[in-house]
Amino acid sequence: AEGLVAFWICILASQVLWSLRHLEIAICGAEGNARRFASARLVDDLPCLACWSAALTLAYTNPADDTAFTTAMAVGLAGGFSHELRLLLRASRYQIVLGPHMPFVERHIPMNINLYLHRLNEFMYLMLGETVLQLVIARHPLHTDTHMIAVFVAGFLIVLCMLYSYQLTEPNRPNDHAIRRSALAGVAYFMLYSQKALSVLL
Repeated sequence: AEGLVAFWICILASQVLWSLRHLEIAICGAEGNARRFASARLVDDLPCLACWSAALTLAYTNPADDTAFTTAMAVGLAGGFSHELRLLLRASRYQIVLGPHMPFVERHIPMNINLYLHRLNEFMYLMLGETVLQLVIARHPLHTDTHMIAVFVAGFLIVLCMLYSYQLTEPNRPNDHAIRRSALAGVAYFMLYSQKALSVLL
């Protein structure tokens, strides 16, 4: 229970610091598009902060309750994806609601897609490495249990298949990526990427 409370304190504190950075840019930014973009991101952070605060409260007030533990993790997971849902709603709004709208360059900051793709690749490889590490450090009596050997080998094969499928489907050039296509496609890609990265660990 104490570990769960410490986990939520750390993750909530990091998100608060990130939100304060958005607040600083929203108030003190030199460019208008930077202030608008940071303000929108700050609003997107609010549901996440609310969910993680609720998860921390549940973990702290009910340390021995399994139902509270499950609820806290579910609320925290919802908070983790609430930011992407807000981004998806904001991106799709400009497609659904008729204009005129503010020009894209006046409400967004240009993204370095090439750098972004490198960071996504590094994160996915990190998740795959964590999966291999879990297989290696897990206790399994290889000399006596054939079932454990099969599970161990199958785990490595699954990691290799996921690695191959990721590299096979991921574009190498920024101009071919979904993020370059449109804001809505980019947000949808990021939502699916987050779920895939989470599924690698599970």
